[in-house]
Amino acid sequence: MMRLFRNTVVIITIAALMSAAVLSAGCRKKEEPKAGPTETTAPVVQPVPPEVTLNRKGIDLMKAHAYDEAIREFTLAIEKYPKFEVSYSNRAAAFLAQKKFDKAVEDLNKAYSINPNHPVVHYNFATLYSLQNQTSRSLASLNRALELGFDDFSYLEQDPDLDNVRKSREFRKLLEKRRAGNTK
Repeated sequence: MMRLFRNTVVIITIAALMSAAVLSAGCRKKEEPKAGPTETTAPVVQPVPPEVTLNRKGIDLMKAHAYDEAIREFTLAIEKYPKFEVSYSNRAAAFLAQKKFDKAVEDLNKAYSINPNHPVVHYNFATLYSLQNQTSRSLASLNRALELGFDDFSYLEQDPDLDNVRKSREFRKLLEKRRAGNTK
C-alpha cells in the first residue's frame, strides 16, 4: 500500500510547538510583579488545520479499503485547499490501490509541482514505478524519498507495492546504505 501522510506527524508537530512554547517561557527572565491585577494566560494550542482534518477522513477510508469514498474526501480537500500537496499524494495512493495508474501519475505530478521536496510524494512515485515494473525509476524515487527524510524502514520492507523492486540487489544496497547513515 502506498504511504499516507501520518496523523502522528501532525500530532508530533503540535507537541513540539507546545514544548517549544513552554521551554521558551521557562527561559525568560522573570519580571518583577507590577502593581495592579495580573492575568495569567494558558498556552494557546493551535487547532488542526482544516486541510489536515479533511485529509484524515480520506486516510481513515483508505485504511478501511473504501477507496472510492477516500478519493471523494481527498477531492474535497483538494477543492478547498488546492495547494496542499499531501491530499494529491494520498489521492494518488487511492488511485494506485484501484490500479488507475494514469490518474495516480496526474496527482503525483501535481503534488510534486506544489512541493518537490516532500518525501512521501517521492515514496509514492517509487511505489507507482514498482507496480509498473520500472525498477530503475522506482529506486531513483525511493532514494530521493530517503534523501528527503523518509525513514520508515520497516514499512519499506513490508509495503506490498514495493515487492517488485524489493527483489533487486540494488534495493537492499540502498537500504543498507541509508541505515548506515550514508546519504551519498
